[in-house]
Amino acid sequence: MSSDLSASSTGVVTEFSDPSGLGVITDDRGRQWPFHCVSLEDGTRTVEVGVRVSFVQGFRVARPEAVHIIRL
Repeated sequence: MSSDLSASSTGVVTEFSDPSGLGVITDDRGRQWPFHCVSLEDGTRTVEVGVRVSFVQGFRVARPEAVHIIRL
């Protein structure tokens, strides 16, 4: 379960592993946000490296994470 920190950001997917569903988004300020594929709002559970996205800065499993990820 995630708890939103209410800060919306944009960035680029810089890492993604299909087998694990884990990835990293680098926001426009250069900060890296890990994420899990269940946070992709379109339900596809996969995303390509280089895709520009918007996301909410949230908390999941006791760490900051990108949630509510939408392709731009």
